[in-house]
Amino acid sequence: MKKAVFGGKFDPVHNGHLDIVRRSIALFDELVVAVYEPPATIFTIDERVQMFKEAVKDLPHVQVQPARSSSISPAPTGQRSLSAACAA
Repeated sequence: MKKAVFGGKFDPVHNGHLDIVRRSIALFDELVVAVYEPPATIFTIDERVQMFKEAVKDLPHVQVQPARSSSISPAPTGQRSLSAACAA
Protein backbone atom coordinates (compact mmCIF):
# COMPACT_ATOMS: atom_id res chain seq x y z
CA MET A 1 0.00 0.00 0.00
CA LYS A 2 1.44 3.35 -1.06
CA LYS A 3 0.69 6.26 1.28
CA ALA A 4 1.47 9.95 0.90
CA VAL A 5 1.32 13.03 3.11
CA PHE A 6 0.43 16.44 1.69
CA GLY A 7 1.25 19.10 4.25
CA GLY A 8 0.68 22.83 4.33
CA LYS A 9 -1.05 25.62 6.15
CA PHE A 10 -3.96 25.77 3.64
CA ASP A 11 -5.03 29.24 4.72
CA PRO A 12 -7.44 28.89 3.00
CA VAL A 13 -7.69 25.77 0.87
CA HIS A 14 -7.95 26.62 -2.84
CA ASN A 15 -8.28 24.94 -6.23
CA GLY A 16 -4.51 24.44 -6.55
CA HIS A 17 -4.50 22.38 -3.33
CA LEU A 18 -7.48 20.35 -4.55
CA ASP A 19 -5.77 19.70 -7.89
CA ILE A 20 -2.77 18.24 -6.05
CA VAL A 21 -5.11 16.04 -3.98
CA ARG A 22 -6.92 14.76 -7.09
CA ARG A 23 -3.64 13.97 -8.84
CA SER A 24 -2.25 12.29 -5.71
CA ILE A 25 -5.16 9.92 -5.18
CA ALA A 26 -4.50 8.58 -8.67
CA LEU A 27 -0.94 7.69 -7.61
CA PHE A 28 -1.37 6.59 -3.99
CA ASP A 29 -3.66 4.22 -2.09
CA GLU A 30 -4.04 6.66 0.79
CA LEU A 31 -3.45 10.40 1.15
CA VAL A 32 -3.15 12.20 4.46
CA VAL A 33 -3.58 15.96 4.31
CA ALA A 34 -1.68 17.44 7.26
CA VAL A 35 -2.81 20.97 8.13
CA TYR A 36 0.05 22.78 9.87
CA GLU A 37 -0.31 25.27 12.68
CA PRO A 38 1.97 28.22 11.81
CA PRO A 39 2.10 31.24 14.15
CA ALA A 40 -0.07 33.63 12.11
CA THR A 41 -2.99 32.59 9.90
CA ILE A 42 -6.32 34.03 8.81
CA PHE A 43 -8.27 30.97 9.96
CA THR A 44 -7.72 28.76 13.01
CA ILE A 45 -6.33 25.27 12.50
CA ASP A 46 -9.72 23.76 13.30
CA GLU A 47 -11.44 25.98 10.71
CA ARG A 48 -8.85 25.05 8.08
CA VAL A 49 -9.19 21.33 8.82
CA GLN A 50 -12.99 21.60 8.50
CA MET A 51 -12.73 23.58 5.23
CA PHE A 52 -10.41 20.97 3.74
CA LYS A 53 -12.58 18.07 4.93
CA GLU A 54 -15.59 19.69 3.30
CA ALA A 55 -13.67 20.23 0.05
CA VAL A 56 -12.58 16.56 -0.22
CA LYS A 57 -15.60 14.84 1.30
CA ASP A 58 -16.42 13.08 -1.99
CA LEU A 59 -12.86 11.93 -2.72
CA PRO A 60 -11.89 8.40 -1.66
CA HIS A 61 -8.94 7.53 0.59
CA VAL A 62 -8.24 11.10 1.77
CA GLN A 63 -7.79 11.89 5.45
CA VAL A 64 -7.48 15.44 6.73
CA GLN A 65 -5.95 16.03 10.14
CA PRO A 66 -4.23 18.78 12.09
CA ALA A 67 -0.44 18.57 12.31
CA ARG A 68 0.34 20.37 15.52
CA SER A 69 4.05 20.68 16.30
CA SER A 70 3.81 18.09 19.07
CA SER A 71 2.38 15.49 16.66
CA ILE A 72 4.88 15.84 13.80
CA SER A 73 7.56 13.19 13.46
CA PRO A 74 10.16 12.76 10.72
CA ALA A 75 9.46 10.38 7.82
CA PRO A 76 11.21 7.02 7.87
CA THR A 77 14.49 6.91 5.96
CA GLY A 78 14.17 6.10 2.29
CA GLN A 79 10.74 7.62 1.71
CA ARG A 80 10.26 10.28 -0.92
CA SER A 81 8.24 13.43 -0.52
CA LEU A 82 4.90 13.81 -2.28
CA SER A 83 6.33 16.41 -4.66
CA ALA A 84 9.22 14.11 -5.58
CA ALA A 85 6.85 11.20 -6.17
CA CYS A 86 4.51 13.29 -8.33
CA ALA A 87 7.44 14.55 -10.41
CA ALA A 88 8.64 11.00 -11.09
